[in-house]
Amino acid sequence: MLISLLFNLLIIFFAALAWIAILWFGIAFDFTQWNVTMLTIMHVVPPLLAWGSWRLLRHWQEAKEHEGKMAVKRQEVMAVAHLRHEQERTSPLFHCECRAIVMQAKAQAPEMLFDIDLPNVVLQLSQAKDGESDEFDAMKDADPAWAIDGFAPLIYETLQQLYDKCHAAIVLPIYVVAPDQMTLAQVAAGLGHIHKEIAEAMEPVPTVPHDPDFIRPMRFDGNIADAVLSAFRDDAALPGAVFLAFDSPLVQAQKTGSSATPQELWAGPPGQGVIAMLLTPAGHSSLPAQGSQTIRLLSEAYHAAREQLMRLPVMAQIRRGTSIVLKPEAPASPPALQNALVTLIERAKANAGWPDQPSTADDEAADKPAASGSATTDQTHPECGWLIHNAGSVSVMGARLAAAATAMAHHKVDIDPLDKATNVAIVLDNFGNANSIGMLALSVIQCAKLKQAVLCTEFNQDESATMFFVIPPSETAQQDFIQKAA
Repeated sequence: MLISLLFNLLIIFFAALAWIAILWFGIAFDFTQWNVTMLTIMHVVPPLLAWGSWRLLRHWQEAKEHEGKMAVKRQEVMAVAHLRHEQERTSPLFHCECRAIVMQAKAQAPEMLFDIDLPNVVLQLSQAKDGESDEFDAMKDADPAWAIDGFAPLIYETLQQLYDKCHAAIVLPIYVVAPDQMTLAQVAAGLGHIHKEIAEAMEPVPTVPHDPDFIRPMRFDGNIADAVLSAFRDDAALPGAVFLAFDSPLVQAQKTGSSATPQELWAGPPGQGVIAMLLTPAGHSSLPAQGSQTIRLLSEAYHAAREQLMRLPVMAQIRRGTSIVLKPEAPASPPALQNALVTLIERAKANAGWPDQPSTADDEAADKPAASGSATTDQTHPECGWLIHNAGSVSVMGARLAAAATAMAHHKVDIDPLDKATNVAIVLDNFGNANSIGMLALSVIQCAKLKQAVLCTEFNQDESATMFFVIPPSETAQQDFIQKAA
């Protein structure tokens, strides 16, 4: 700073000397005819103007050089980001595959759910009526209120039905989403006991190696798709994993005697649900053959489990999700919410590996002859056949659904948000912490049923929104399954 100041002073000094020399010896004015003020202005102002002009020129040149460097830097950053995105998109862990689903829940309108006839799906949905089942009474009377014993019958039956689909899954770790009122120690102890009972009831009794991290909590910030993917990213040795979520706001409401709340308009009335999903990563690695006894036993168990898991058909691929924090004005401002959802769909399509094709008037005009002349579709942009969302009850969902419809139309995601959509806030009850996995499970089921992509949109109150695509398995995966089955 000091050097720069001295440099500027020297420039002004030499500029003044040069100007005075020119003024006295070059122009040679008769200074006796000028007053002191004019003489001072004549000697001082021109050097200062020259110095100021030079400084402005230098500033402009520096700004232009800086802008050029920043443009190059931005291009480099974009190139690195594009390369990283392409690597992630083509990496095995860019998506995971669902092999089986078991869901037991009390639904507000179970008859509105789609008919299910899939071999690896078990749906047991009943009308939500207070105290209509023994399981409900056991959970309501459990002491403490959220002891695992209250959930034990439902969890036992859910996991047993899942393991019936693939016995080898008994060795896989369980990632758990439990009610907030339960501690990890409660969950681990209760699930460990249930898991042991199920294993001992199998014939033949499987050998389950001791794994201190067998029960693993799953924490996520609303993006359930990334949460399940991160489980395989963090433990690349896993050939698969069981994801279990259970909660019962219905029991809590009955125990506390609480009445209806405004939140029910958005999330639906309190209900209960137990959901289990068997997922496998798209790519596999193995534990090292060398290591501790536990490592070796897990490696052998995982290797055997992988062979059986690969015999199960892939129901759907779960692609990475994307979330966005909604601005405070977004809930009350349809344009702001629409812009946020437009950005979300663009990112979700990129995560699904689809080219972004926003709708324009020229595109619509170009599509008309193509539609009349050919029935083929672009394989790089598969058809999306259903929307799973939690926009809220009929009285409040209008703004969210309208914004979602406009955003989908902008990106050529042709879904009727009324006729080809499932609003879990209307069809299902509020499952509490199990809501996200419930929406993921319904997305996979509908994708497997329609054999079309499904867009899942989850609103996390008015704070954020998440979108991800669930797409049918690739033809290569289907051919591999047929060959292995044969």
